[in-house]
Amino acid sequence: MYLPFLKGFWEAIGVIPAAGAGPTREQMDEGFLTLTGYASNAEGKTTTTAVMKFNTDAGYKDTARMCAEAAFSLVALPKLLQAGGVYSPAAACAEGLLERLLATGTTLEVTTL
Repeated sequence: MYLPFLKGFWEAIGVIPAAGAGPTREQMDEGFLTLTGYASNAEGKTTTTAVMKFNTDAGYKDTARMCAEAAFSLVALPKLLQAGGVYSPAAACAEGLLERLLATGTTLEVTTL
């Protein structure tokens, strides 16, 4: 639980960073994230690799874009797919979220070996 009147306390013990303690704009401009996934067959031989790249700092700059695209994808779901339950954005949106991320700067390369 975060209590605004204890902000200084939380900063002092390292729970939240102090204002201005994050990376510089130059560091964020140089940042990137590359995710690599491997699929293997029953014998354990790798058969497919997938590489997804986020070409800007995913920890700070790109988080807002990913959250916005997830929200837009959820809003765009047909009513029949909006049944109850708790889903992560990726599970609820599936291809819709992936398509939005790819259209706004993320790259995906799938290779079958």
